[in-house]
Amino acid sequence: MTYWAGKHVLVTGGFGFVGHLLVQELIVEGATVSIIDDMSRGKRERLVDPEGDPERLIDGIGDVWNHTLQENRYACERACEDADVVFHLAAPVGGLYWSMTRHYDMFTDAMSSTISIMDAAIKSPKTKRIALASSACAYSGELFGPHPESNAQFGTPEEASEGYGWAKRLSENMAQWARDEHGMEVAVFRPANAIGPDDIDDETGHVIPQVLKRIFDGQNPLMIYGTGTQKREFMHVKDYVGGAMAICERAADGNVVNLGSGHVVTIGELVQRLLEICTERHGITWPRLLFDTNKTDGHPAKFHLLTKLREEVGYVTQVSLEDALVEIVDDYALNRAAEVEAAH
Repeated sequence: MTYWAGKHVLVTGGFGFVGHLLVQELIVEGATVSIIDDMSRGKRERLVDPEGDPERLIDGIGDVWNHTLQENRYACERACEDADVVFHLAAPVGGLYWSMTRHYDMFTDAMSSTISIMDAAIKSPKTKRIALASSACAYSGELFGPHPESNAQFGTPEEASEGYGWAKRLSENMAQWARDEHGMEVAVFRPANAIGPDDIDDETGHVIPQVLKRIFDGQNPLMIYGTGTQKREFMHVKDYVGGAMAICERAADGNVVNLGSGHVVTIGELVQRLLEICTERHGITWPRLLFDTNKTDGHPAKFHLLTKLREEVGYVTQVSLEDALVEIVDDYALNRAAEVEAAH
């Protein structure tokens, strides 16, 4: 019997890129799952029961986002009525260059949903534990990685992601207050960049799907925003899910745990490797690279120190960066080919 067997778990953002895999893994571990998702980026077709039994999926209890704050709270309270554990993943999502002009919206959306779900969990007589997804955007741009958990206590969040960074930093404080003042068991994980197949490649997307879109569109020269020297940590979405579940189970003391892989590369190195895979496996013509240095790099070195994750929680990620990138490129190429065929 696992920790999750027989538990009712509520997942906000359960049809999302990360959320749907979390839902599936919880089901494998014996949990019953409920979902809140506004479907702004979620896709119902992502969620396929791992055991082939769709009746085991409990689908949707309202949403977090498309309501007034009071309606948010009502939906969350109703959803938490039967929940033993809550995973709060739902958040406004956007790549650096999309979010840097939307600080107000990123802050207010992230904070209002977190307040709503935290209040509901505290009020629910059944809910004993909540897991909150924070963000490496909480780190100050003046501090260089690898970042220990304590680094988010210093300075202000990096300027390009300031609105979102403040919301996530304050949610970490809320977790400690909920533990100290309400006796709630709270796990907080601060994840690295989650990557994997089926990520969104529009203007709100993150770096890998956006770069792949330009490559497969045949952009030449291939435009890369920033200098390409900024360092980032990438983690396969399956490792994100496994690590988040381990932290929720073993570290629900209100303190933050960094969730990462240790796979750190510069953006320039990342683009080079994506191009190598695209040319070797899919016959893409190698374009000339053009770095737009008028665009900000964002944080110069955003990656985690993972001592607490590995030694205290006992979790080590499984998927290498190379395997993850090959999987992502192959999946993107397959979906691209299907779209072209459907258009004709």
